[in-house]
Amino acid sequence: VYGAGHPVLNVSGAYDEATQTFNLTIEQTQKGERIAEVFELNVDVELTSEDGSELHRVKIEHRKQTLRLRAAKRP
Repeated sequence: VYGAGHPVLNVSGAYDEATQTFNLTIEQTQKGERIAEVFELNVDVELTSEDGSELHRVKIEHRKQTLRLRAAKRP
């Protein structure tokens, strides 16, 4: 399904040492006539720490969502 516009994302994150997770919050902020309220897309998120990096493939499918990604150390 194709339509007008593209996703506009605000992204923020915080590490939770107790649970060893990185909480990534993604909010779609696009607006306009005939522009989708929500775009669905797959995104690769790379978390990098002193021990190396981990790649996570995530699916964005809501206007605002928080993803919890495993991370043994603070990215």
